[in-house]
Amino acid sequence: MKKSLSSVICLTVISLVITALLAVTNAFTAPIIEEAERAAAFGALTKVLPSGQFGADCEITEISDDLKKIGVESAYVSSNGGCVVTINTAGYSTGLKLMFGVDGEGKIAGSECLASSETLGFEKTYGENILGADLNSIDGINTVAGATKTTTAYRNAAKSAMQAAIILGGGTVDTRSEEEILNDNLNEILGTTAAVFTKWFKTADLGPVENAYVSSLGFVFESEGAFASTDRNGSIVNNASSLTEADIKAAYEAIASSDTIADVDFSGVAVSDKVTAVQKYANGNYVITVKGSGFGKNGPAEYGISNEYIIIKVAVTPDGKILDCVTVSQAETEGIGSACADPAYYSQYAGKDASTLDSVDAIAGATFTSKGYKAAVNAAIESAKVLKEAGK
Repeated sequence: MKKSLSSVICLTVISLVITALLAVTNAFTAPIIEEAERAAAFGALTKVLPSGQFGADCEITEISDDLKKIGVESAYVSSNGGCVVTINTAGYSTGLKLMFGVDGEGKIAGSECLASSETLGFEKTYGENILGADLNSIDGINTVAGATKTTTAYRNAAKSAMQAAIILGGGTVDTRSEEEILNDNLNEILGTTAAVFTKWFKTADLGPVENAYVSSLGFVFESEGAFASTDRNGSIVNNASSLTEADIKAAYEAIASSDTIADVDFSGVAVSDKVTAVQKYANGNYVITVKGSGFGKNGPAEYGISNEYIIIKVAVTPDGKILDCVTVSQAETEGIGSACADPAYYSQYAGKDASTLDSVDAIAGATFTSKGYKAAVNAAIESAKVLKEAGK
């Protein structure tokens, strides 16, 4: 018992001595490590904002909420008018950390990739494309085909860096996302402040109305980039568009009366085997869900295909005119075929029929995806005609 107690005391003393030694060692080495890290950071700074543009007396700047919102992780302000910011973003995957130097004129003076989990390596060289860019020209710089997500993220991060330079200089910028800007604009035309809008999936032809947005407080209709609004009862609130009162009333009634009649039983009807579900609306139009065989089903096995279909929902008239189209789910190659889930792609199908489908632009570098998607949409068109003939 005495021997056991003695061992415990001995171990305790040893632990205390080791702890004390570590504390003393840390007291001596911490300042050295901190200075080494600072020197390394400053070395990176001078890479992206060359000597003569960046003051040697720089200090890291406190990151405001506005800077955090646009992804700024750290910022240094130059005594010569420029700044250096680090942006944490996501391209093909998360963890893309980029450092930008912005000169006193608000132009990109340099950039450096500090950390990345991207697969193709374009983040290491893409910065060369944006040297000298400013906020007026950055959107005109092309992304790299096959590395769309990576290079788009890089370009957007550069834009954030230039916005950060304005904020750090005491100015203000609009840091809202495109979705937030749209929602704020819709609230303004409806005369509200807190309404949350969703884009209406068109199950009816809205005539000159290109898009409709629905909220619990009312509707907003878009035509040629201008808007009109009604309350939930159909009374016009504002009209800043060329839409007539009759146009607005017709669009409102089309939405208000768009309840689903029923799911359609299409067993025994010769619809395409790509069709997985059909709904019919009070106005006689169909919403047909189809599965497209893209790269995930038809791509070379050695590329690690997902073996999953692209699931697409198509609103179509009985005569085969597409009213609306949306990608429900997909597992195509990230950054390439995955563009089929982008509204800029699938919105091209609205207004098309079998004779005009070829006018839809394919996704660059994604032949399997584009062909499989278009074939599935065409199956929805042809199936709508078959359902009409069958009296469904």
